[in-house]
Amino acid sequence: MPSVKLENIWKSFGNTQVLKGINLEIHDGEFMILLGPSGSGKTTALRTIAGLEIQDKGHIWIGDKMVDDLTPRERNIAMVFQNYALYPHKTVYENIEMPLKAHKMKRNDIDARIEEIAKTLEITTLLDRYPRQLSGGQQQRVALARALVRRPSAFLLDEPLSNLDAKLRVSARSFLKSLQKELDITTIYVTHDQAEAMAMADRIALISDGIIQQVSDPEDVYFYPINTFVASFLGSPSINFFDGELSKGNLRFLNTTVNLEISEQYNGQVTVGVRPEDIRITNGEIPAKVTIVEPLGHEYIITLKSESVSYKARIFNNLPASMGEDIYVSFDPNKLMVFVDGKRIWPIK
Repeated sequence: MPSVKLENIWKSFGNTQVLKGINLEIHDGEFMILLGPSGSGKTTALRTIAGLEIQDKGHIWIGDKMVDDLTPRERNIAMVFQNYALYPHKTVYENIEMPLKAHKMKRNDIDARIEEIAKTLEITTLLDRYPRQLSGGQQQRVALARALVRRPSAFLLDEPLSNLDAKLRVSARSFLKSLQKELDITTIYVTHDQAEAMAMADRIALISDGIIQQVSDPEDVYFYPINTFVASFLGSPSINFFDGELSKGNLRFLNTTVNLEISEQYNGQVTVGVRPEDIRITNGEIPAKVTIVEPLGHEYIITLKSESVSYKARIFNNLPASMGEDIYVSFDPNKLMVFVDGKRIWPIK
């Protein structure tokens, strides 16, 4: 399967600039996720790749071919939307065969293709049913089959799991990830759900306000966020930020001091990031009051207050404290993040 490349893509709607110089290369056979909040431009970027929107400036390449002037059909791109758009009066088989009939394939070839994709997606027993007779997960697989049956150059998905319930979303994302690897098809997937992105992507492109903030694998984006926006967007509960001061490698915040092997050029006010799972309840160090306890079965999310600053901790197994109790906490110094003017300076990768 070919690679996909976006080169300095700009797109506006009226006076609203939606994409602002997007540069991104999706490798051959890669599962790339475009992640970002609503209105960030991720769906517009996807629709531009598909040819459903035409960029104001820049170029799009599929493989070694520039496709700026090609129609969506000529680009050989398959797309699945949040709304699966199945024809209610057609059977599953008839829905899947539509793109093949549009390409005027022979009946024997159509039957063989549908049999193959139905087996891959485990919907062989559903071919005679109508969409109204299917569950949400089954409808999703039919939409995937219709998109994949013509063997596209790239596969584009726009929030395809958002209509499924929470339990089905978890199983569906595992299925999609294994399917993508089995087919080895270049895939670009849009979502605002950071858990989906972390679980499925080979790489994540995190977009905010029409600008790509960071492109890397999930672990890199999580542990080495390039700025405070990326750090805050990934993780649930979100990362805690504290005001701190850095002087000659000594970082001070919440009445605790940590020594970092960091260049002495960084001195003055900084922002300290601590993820909730990196906070520990200890016998002494930083005094805190437990203000809220949220039991989640295998873990607890607790809200703490120290020096009038509220923050969250994620405690696994047993919680040795109750709401309203005074406790002590500590931070893992190896997991701290430090930002200056919103940009990460620590840890150094």
